[in-house]
Amino acid sequence: FRPPYGSFNATTFQLLHQMHLLMVLWSVDTGDYLQPGVGTIVQRATAGAHPGAIILMHDAGGDRTQTIAALPTIIHQLRARGFHLVTVPQLMANDPPPRGQPLPSSLSGD
Repeated sequence: FRPPYGSFNATTFQLLHQMHLLMVLWSVDTGDYLQPGVGTIVQRATAGAHPGAIILMHDAGGDRTQTIAALPTIIHQLRARGFHLVTVPQLMANDPPPRGQPLPSSLSGD
């Protein structure tokens, strides 16, 4: 589960626990939903990339032509830097978070 806008609170954690869901956040926000231009989306995605990074991009909710156009360049540049793109489940299997890790604070300031 990715909370919209990164907004969550204690109730969110309780509900996720009851539903046996994992909350997944991101470490890089491309801001692609604002349609800042293909170059900006590519720059933000590649500049913030690091091992284990999760890059936030959107596939719905409006015109996504810039996001789609940016993807081939992002993928090419990240692979050229030695990154292997994986799904979130594969990332968790490869490098699970340590037990007892503190819960994150809300990205939106809630």
